[in-house]
Amino acid sequence: VAHNMSDSVETVLFNILRGSGAKGASGISPVRDNIIRPLIKVSKKDIEAALSEQIIPFVVDSTNLSIEYTRNYIRQEIIPALNRITSEPERSIARFSDNMRSDDDFITGYARRFLKENDKVLNRDLMGLHYSVFVRVLCLMAESYGGGVSSKIASDIHSLLSKDNFSYSLSGNPGFIC
Repeated sequence: VAHNMSDSVETVLFNILRGSGAKGASGISPVRDNIIRPLIKVSKKDIEAALSEQIIPFVVDSTNLSIEYTRNYIRQEIIPALNRITSEPERSIARFSDNMRSDDDFITGYARRFLKENDKVLNRDLMGLHYSVFVRVLCLMAESYGGGVSSKIASDIHSLLSKDNFSYSLSGNPGFIC
């Protein structure tokens, strides 16, 4: 797939502005399942310069020019404005994205090991986890049933775990009962 560094940077900024955590702030992954993005570390500017140098024509989608779309506004207004702060905002944000991906991979790996080592997950086990790991554990549990967990749901469940009796159902049918 031809996603490039500029696409990922736009995604990172868009996700940060929506309140995303480390996963969203990690941008577009270089490899996911059977999808490989060989240009993810190359800026759109560098790609276009290489195409021009080799006299290879390319087309720009006309919808990319309209700042009515949030992604286009980020591309055309926000990222250029960041040049006032740093000379290479895309490269800086790409490094941040890589750091977030590394952190998210580590925390998610820890959560996977926790679930693998615990046939049954008890409230006290969940409450003993760092909140970041707790959220990943909930996400992995919900994903195993085809569901998902928003940050609001994770927060709600975390606050409920300290109560004596509760139940909470997630999309995709997994539930928590105490």
